[in-house]
Amino acid sequence: MAQARRRLARALRALREAVDDGPMTEGLIEVGRWLEEFHPRALVELDFGGLVHAVSDGWLAEERSAAQLAEGIAALRDGDGEAASEAYGRLAERWRAVRDLRLAN
Repeated sequence: MAQARRRLARALRALREAVDDGPMTEGLIEVGRWLEEFHPRALVELDFGGLVHAVSDGWLAEERSAAQLAEGIAALRDGDGEAASEAYGRLAERWRAVRDLRLAN
């Protein structure tokens, strides 16, 4: 948990230094508040839950969202807005298909 909180704080700092506050910073703040509810020695696990039943095995095998997010944050810290935007664009495109499932019958 402590590591997750530190990573979130570094990501928030990098984002705030690069762009004005907006939906992305608000989202990070919200996640940070949620993480504060847990014991400091608790574990954080990324889990797709029931989503695994809605996407293909190939989609799951190619899943690299955490790495892409880390790449974008690192680019922000390095002052490379173009690389950060490209990383975010790849991430957003990948998850657009999943978001569209909410509207499917």
